[in-house]
Amino acid sequence: MWLDVRYSSFVQASKFESIQAMRALAAIMVLVLHSKIMFGAEERASLLVIPGFSDIGYYGVQLFFVISGFIIAHVVSKPGFKVMPFFVRRALRIYPLWWIVMSVGITMFFWRSWFRADVDLLGWVGVLQSYALFPQKPYPFINPGWSLEYEVIFYAIVAVLYPLTGIWGVFVLMLGLSTAANAFNPTDGYHLVDGSYLFFGAGIVAYLLRNRSWQEAAPLAVGGLALAYGRFYEAIPIALNGAMVALATGFAALLVVVVSLERNGWSAPRFIIRIGDASYSLYLWHWLLIPLLSMVRNGLFADKGSPELWRWILIFTSIAVAQASFRWLELPSIALGGRLSRRIAGDRVRELG
Repeated sequence: MWLDVRYSSFVQASKFESIQAMRALAAIMVLVLHSKIMFGAEERASLLVIPGFSDIGYYGVQLFFVISGFIIAHVVSKPGFKVMPFFVRRALRIYPLWWIVMSVGITMFFWRSWFRADVDLLGWVGVLQSYALFPQKPYPFINPGWSLEYEVIFYAIVAVLYPLTGIWGVFVLMLGLSTAANAFNPTDGYHLVDGSYLFFGAGIVAYLLRNRSWQEAAPLAVGGLALAYGRFYEAIPIALNGAMVALATGFAALLVVVVSLERNGWSAPRFIIRIGDASYSLYLWHWLLIPLLSMVRNGLFADKGSPELWRWILIFTSIAVAQASFRWLELPSIALGGRLSRRIAGDRVRELG
């Protein structure tokens, strides 16, 4: 019962349920794309092609970045923003679950030598750096965590720059970093200058324009996404950089559309919102479920079953595990982050008083 109350409190605290629906979309895009990893080349060729998901689901990560820019702009724009409470909330939102998933992955490595290629590439120093989400050129031990390295850098930039320049200063830096990446194509591997920051900046703009109507934003959403996806499907001949700008614009406008629709009474189905709430867990745990379900399929089922069936077993199992993880692992750390940040903010107020 207490879990239901805690979950209800979390949902009520989430002002933008439409954004949670977009989180669900982004997570499912990545999950469907990665589901192909379960199979060899021949079986993979037999899977149904799901346009926008099984072929280009990695765009879901860019959507996550746009959502992050939107949400962080919302968080820092609240009255009384303070850096230390912000850091505490963000750290307890990301690291506890990441450490748990990392540790389970390491256990799987020692158990059955899964992820050996990642350990060999990173070395144990790199694995330890993965725990810290320290930016490094190879993917971290849990590969989807590469995007979290960018998130941590974005949070650090916001914490330093927002008190000095406001949210527009953060946007200008995001634009500058992505522009510099396109101009100089750095290869240091530490993510300090990278085109991904364009999407965080797009999310900031989406937040600043959140009160515009969906009728105004819809043409930009349709046009931007049509250009980006058209380029992938070789229907529209534009440069890759132009396609990324179109994608960032399209996703940002899409957020404005769904927020406007929510403001006018639209609501996504509750199960979609719940998937969005658990999208962080879904994003991480599915990576460990891929080898586990592959072992079950290859070891316990003589005929193995069709690849398409097992793809959907993976998808639904991942969603179920993510729901449990959200309730039992994420919510407690979210609550702890809230309590600690309020305590720190209160202590700071008393010091100033």
